[in-house]
Amino acid sequence: MTEKPALVLLHGWGSTASVWQPVVERLQDNYECYLPELPGHGESRFSQMRLKSLTEEILVAVGRPAIWLGWSLGALIAMQAALLMPQQVQRLLIVAGTPAFVQHEDWDTAMPLDTFDQFQSDYMDNASKASRRFIALQAHGDVQSKRVMQQLADASANRFNAIDWGLEVLRDGSLLSDLPSIGCPVSCLYGENDALVPVSIQSEMQTRLSAAVTVWPDTGHVPFVSRPDGFVNWVREAAHG
Repeated sequence: MTEKPALVLLHGWGSTASVWQPVVERLQDNYECYLPELPGHGESRFSQMRLKSLTEEILVAVGRPAIWLGWSLGALIAMQAALLMPQQVQRLLIVAGTPAFVQHEDWDTAMPLDTFDQFQSDYMDNASKASRRFIALQAHGDVQSKRVMQQLADASANRFNAIDWGLEVLRDGSLLSDLPSIGCPVSCLYGENDALVPVSIQSEMQTRLSAAVTVWPDTGHVPFVSRPDGFVNWVREAAHG
């Protein structure tokens, strides 16, 4: 029997691997799916909380060449994996992802730093309230916003766990200068109404990564929950170029 190709699915900050529930069963028809959970999220066994060291830990756990699909924070980890161990990352599938989540001097297609800092402060003051607001932001502008909010609520990380490290990675992690070193094929999927990652990023990803970019209308930050059938089709097409 031919071995199925490997597909690594990396979730975002504040959620768990169960967020993939709307699509993973159908993806398993074609791929051997790996669903690592980030530290503090779900039943994670990973201990490292810095971008590079955590990515190294996940690469060792996967242990074979694979297609890496990352959503939001998971996309940053997937890009880091392609830089650290290119022989193990056959393709990158980036979903609502960015090489720098907050604005820098040469990067304005991102969230303003003061906006991010305010959310981080709100989270430290009242994690439960800030998490509910974060879920609402991810569903904002999506024609299936109620479905998205319910799925995110069901898949939320326990707010009493240590997940604030992920906010530090999102705030300070940047792979902008390293992007030219990514040599594998890259496909990106964005929601036109994403409130967290500006859709204007599409031109940057096309220019800096020669990425094939798809933008879905009436969709927010979580396209695989909003349009699961379309998402599975997109993965199958993007994974085989």
